[in-house]
Amino acid sequence: MNDSLLNATSKSLVYVNEIATRLVVGIIIFLVGLIIARIASKITQKILRDFSLDGTVQKKTGIKTSFEKLISGSVFFLVMMIFLVISLNYIGITNVILNILSIAVIVIVTISLLLAIKDSVPNIIAYRAIRQKGELQEGDLITIENATGTIEEISLFQVRIRKGTDIIYIPNSLFLKKEFSRKKRTAAKK
Repeated sequence: MNDSLLNATSKSLVYVNEIATRLVVGIIIFLVGLIIARIASKITQKILRDFSLDGTVQKKTGIKTSFEKLISGSVFFLVMMIFLVISLNYIGITNVILNILSIAVIVIVTISLLLAIKDSVPNIIAYRAIRQKGELQEGDLITIENATGTIEEISLFQVRIRKGTDIIYIPNSLFLKKEFSRKKRTAAKK
């Protein structure tokens, strides 16, 4: 009985030792990657500064963005990601982490799409209603929510109204929710 308990304990210690070793080596690989990424980023930035990339881009395009920092930051990120994957692979949890990251990306993209279409769908439905009823036409003078002006354009998402020199954009869905008054355009304004 003692031999089997000793054998089980010995196997457990070997297993824990192997896991701990993999974890420590994985962390060391990641830290070495951090150092290499920092060095690669600094070298890239120095090379780009020697070629005066920012000055050249600014002269040619007029854009005042630091492309040197952007590119060197991208190099840092790329090298870090490579060493992170190597580290996770050595530890043996690459698939788990990549699956979690994939799920997180899918959730973020889904939420972003839902938020993006949240306002679009009611405006598209309202656009169809506006066109079918024929209540609004380009050139009509309308008043809605203390805004009075001439309709310049009825698009899929909004109605563009000119009030003197100002242009006001009103979402189509507002025309289904709020009261508005309209004066038809005259034949001379066509």
